[in-house]
Amino acid sequence: ISKNVLDAFPMKQKLYVYSNRIAGVIDRTAGEKTEFLSSIFAEVQLPGKSPGAPAYFRIMPLEGNQKLYLSPDQAAQEADMKKAHGEKLLTDWQKTRGKLRIDNGSLYTYLLGLLLRYGWCLPASGGRGISLYDQVKANIAVAVSLFRYGTETGKADEDYIPNDNEKCFSLFGADFAGIQNYLFTAARGKGAAKRLRARSFSVSMITEVFALRLLKACCLPITNLLLSSGGKIYILLPNTGKVKEQVRKTVKEEEDWIFKTYGGYITLSTGMVDLTPQELMDFTGAIYQLERLLQLNKLRPHCSQL
Repeated sequence: ISKNVLDAFPMKQKLYVYSNRIAGVIDRTAGEKTEFLSSIFAEVQLPGKSPGAPAYFRIMPLEGNQKLYLSPDQAAQEADMKKAHGEKLLTDWQKTRGKLRIDNGSLYTYLLGLLLRYGWCLPASGGRGISLYDQVKANIAVAVSLFRYGTETGKADEDYIPNDNEKCFSLFGADFAGIQNYLFTAARGKGAAKRLRARSFSVSMITEVFALRLLKACCLPITNLLLSSGGKIYILLPNTGKVKEQVRKTVKEEEDWIFKTYGGYITLSTGMVDLTPQELMDFTGAIYQLERLLQLNKLRPHCSQL
């Protein structure tokens, strides 16, 4: 499955293997390897409550109106059928992929969607609570960033592997503030429910559209979007001058549009930190650096308009 996804984007095998080591540290949680993908919700423990029983996901395509969870007893009973489930999953994947009739520009997105449909329920190697889909997606994001960095800095060749102290990554973050105030100013008077739904849809699209515009401007695939939720965005970028210039241009256009459209109700704060492979492996530390920068920039709302 991962080979089919990678075929949609040029990548040297040696660089991809190296990126697997980095992405593996980002995505894998400590723990024993399991036969089924475990749910992280089963590990949530409320104060004064005993931890819940483990829960696992069935090996099946991602579809609605189906029972997704297995109890530990059910997982033990179905362990013998795992191979059969996996073979059926692979057969369904091949049949669906064989029906695709799309241009090369859309192939990457379609293959990634297929990987989500069939790989969401498979556990990643070396950890629990992480799916094969998430592992491969993170792996490709790191590999694409390394490939672009090596190409645009003139270092890409058969044997190119960055050293552990080379700042070849940039982690970009964006935070849209003021969303709640904007939403609840509409929750008054007649027709408040309709206005609230309309505004809620509008602001939910702001982050998605901005993230897609930024990826398109930087010529990066959707896999490099690490997070887009709750008005917050994290994107993994190659640390090159060309990419940073595109980021600055796109952010300025977005800030101008937001100020003109929402009249100051919603503000956009952005930040970017340059990282070495070692620093990216400490993903919690990288996020902490980025969040500190975002919090500082929140103290200067609409500074580009002044």
